[in-house]
Amino acid sequence: MGQSYTYRGEESFFEPVIDIADPARKYLSFYNLFEAYICDALRREHKVSLGQIRDAIKLIETEIDPTGGHPLVEQRFATVGVKLFIERLGELIGVRNPNQTTMRSVLEGYLKRVDRDKFGKVMRLYPFTRAPRLPEAPRIVVIDPTVMFGRPVITGTRVATAMVYQRWKAGEGIEVLAEDYARPIPEIEEALRCENAELSA
Repeated sequence: MGQSYTYRGEESFFEPVIDIADPARKYLSFYNLFEAYICDALRREHKVSLGQIRDAIKLIETEIDPTGGHPLVEQRFATVGVKLFIERLGELIGVRNPNQTTMRSVLEGYLKRVDRDKFGKVMRLYPFTRAPRLPEAPRIVVIDPTVMFGRPVITGTRVATAMVYQRWKAGEGIEVLAEDYARPIPEIEEALRCENAELSA
C-alpha cells in the first residue's frame, strides 16, 4: 500500500508491537495503521498491555503468517485467528471465558469495519467517528490509500475530513459546507466528528 503515515512515538528499548514500514523515517504503511487500529481496540476497551498484545501476535504469526508479514491484516485472522489470539491473551492476563467472549466481540466488531481485496487483505478502513464505538456505526468516513493519499475522506468522495474541519473551525457553518460540497448535513457532521474527539459523543 503506497500511502505512508508518520509515527511520532518516543525511542524505546522495548521490542515493538508493530514492525513499521520505514523505521528510519518513522513512517507507517496503511497496514501498520490497521494494526494500530486493532491494538487500540484492546488497549481502549480492555486495558490490555502492549507486551501482552506483542506476545499474542507472536503466537498467531506462527499459525497465520509465518513469513513475518502482517498477520492482523489477513482474512484468516478475521475468520480463524481471532479465537487463537484471544485465547492467548486470556492466558497472559488471567481472564476466563466471559471476559474472553467480550474481548472477541469487541475485536470482531472492529474487524467488520474494513473492506478486503480478493486476496483477503485489508484495503480500506472505516474508522469510528463517534462514541460509543459500535460496529453498526455509520461508515461515512473512510481511509483508503488509493484516495487522497490515504487521508480520511467522506465515503465515496475526495472530500478530506481535515479540510471540512479546518473550514468549520474558521467559522463556516455546517449548512454552508454541506451546500458547498454537495453532501448531506449528517455527512459533514460525521467528518467533523472524525477530526475532533469532543464532537464524537
